[in-house]
Amino acid sequence: MADSFGIKLGVEGEKEFKSALSDINLSFKVLGSEMKLVQSQFEKNYSSVESLTSRNEVLNRQIEKQKEKISTLKSALDNASSSFGENDRQTHNWQIQLNNAEDKLRVAAYCRVSTATDAQLESLEAQKSHYENYINSRDDWCFAGVYYDEGITGTKASKRPELMRLLADCKAKKIDFVITKSISRFSRNTLDCLKYIRMLKDKNIPVFFEKESINPLEQPRL
Repeated sequence: MADSFGIKLGVEGEKEFKSALSDINLSFKVLGSEMKLVQSQFEKNYSSVESLTSRNEVLNRQIEKQKEKISTLKSALDNASSSFGENDRQTHNWQIQLNNAEDKLRVAAYCRVSTATDAQLESLEAQKSHYENYINSRDDWCFAGVYYDEGITGTKASKRPELMRLLADCKAKKIDFVITKSISRFSRNTLDCLKYIRMLKDKNIPVFFEKESINPLEQPRL
């Protein structure tokens, strides 16, 4: 009787956890649409402090939802294990979902401002905060740092120490994925840009250009 009662409670718990996860996934879709709205509202001032602040507000709510999802999956796994046993198919399914949620991709961001004025440096700080929140908002990403060059002008990427450090860390296999605002922020020199993208592509490290929504690994070979 006890086993039968425990299984009944376990089944009811399964329904509750699946319903909770469905609600969380729906919240992600709503937050995603909110982010698209913010991006469209600030399309002409994408790097402004106001734009980054608005995006960070949405990202902070995404972070909380990601934490809630992990917590729900852990509770669902505990429920299945105690109700059906550690070797039960349902327990294994919850374990797989939890493992996938906690499998981290090491993600870094690169940003740059060309002058050292107060306004530009304020924008840089906002960008750094935005990327840290953005990366931490994903439960499948691990924050690998923000690399930034300030007050750097000119087209030669070799004169940007933080970009060079980012590329070196990629070569050393410390980073799996790179995010940057736009192609022009990554490198204003077309030849340099193509060279570095090819190098990272050969190492299977994507560079996502946020403004253009371009991921070179999804494009034909350059």
